[in-house]
Amino acid sequence: MWRMLQSDTNLQEATYRAGVACQLHSRRTECQLGSLLYLLEVCWMILIDSAEPAEIERLLSQTTIVVRSPLNRQSRSDYFFGGADGHTLQFGRVQAGELLANIDSMEDELRRYYNSADRNYQIIEGIMSPAPLATLAEKQIYAIKSGKLLWNKIPYSIKISSPKMPTSRPTPKSLSFSYRVEYITDAMGVELGALVDGRAHDVPISRLYVWVHRLAEAGISTYFTMNWVETARLLGVIYRNEQKQPEEHETLQKIIRPRIKLREHDPFVVALVSLSLALKLGIGEKTAELIASKFANIGDLFLASVGDLTEIEGIGTVTAEKILKALGRSIE
Repeated sequence: MWRMLQSDTNLQEATYRAGVACQLHSRRTECQLGSLLYLLEVCWMILIDSAEPAEIERLLSQTTIVVRSPLNRQSRSDYFFGGADGHTLQFGRVQAGELLANIDSMEDELRRYYNSADRNYQIIEGIMSPAPLATLAEKQIYAIKSGKLLWNKIPYSIKISSPKMPTSRPTPKSLSFSYRVEYITDAMGVELGALVDGRAHDVPISRLYVWVHRLAEAGISTYFTMNWVETARLLGVIYRNEQKQPEEHETLQKIIRPRIKLREHDPFVVALVSLSLALKLGIGEKTAELIASKFANIGDLFLASVGDLTEIEGIGTVTAEKILKALGRSIE
């Protein structure tokens, strides 16, 4: 069905026009999510919440149609789209500093949106650390942006601008620190990332690690990005990847062995193997299957002779006698 839709040029064009119409409409009034669900299921579109940055929308629009909608008011995360396998995906975006300032609030948000998509993810923007990191002074950042200072002219022993420490805290080890990463280009066109807006938090970094782990156990995966630019790139590549058919994915296919599918064994075979393990009869699965192919059940096997059993490949006289004795037969 999906390939048929992809090959239908007229449908693609109609879908594109509908998406563009919704984009134009959303500039005046926000698009209603309900009117877009059908388009989302059959075409190539990313829905983003009305409050998300315009910069992310601009970058994502280079990948596909992007439509603003009041997703959060509809109990959905900040970014929402469908995949070729028919599943829907949603992503929540949060700044590192905002998260460490109130983890409980973010968890409540994830809980509210959890059932609105088949797959749930969260994106944390910025850097988090258990210790303060060296940052450029504000004067240095201004000098680079204004063209008065080049990146290669900054000495290694730069002046650090440490985040303001809270007035009260249990111990230094219980603190975590968050930073935004801003890409700055100097007058020579050299672009590097600088840590800015450092903040200290009264939240142990260990709590964040455990929280992310428990979210994964609940089915919510977490991605970490430097800033909104990388968030847009992440969403773009995941979106394109999800438009592939399941059989087109190659990740790990060449290095992971296929999962072993266990057969549903005949209860008679299971009983024979269990009996062998308990009484050390020397019967393996293959031999048990051969016995089961010759005898209908335990009762039928009970009435067999030693000669009947030795006709089976892998069973000698000694093993045949052990089997019959294990079933309560007396062998003369």
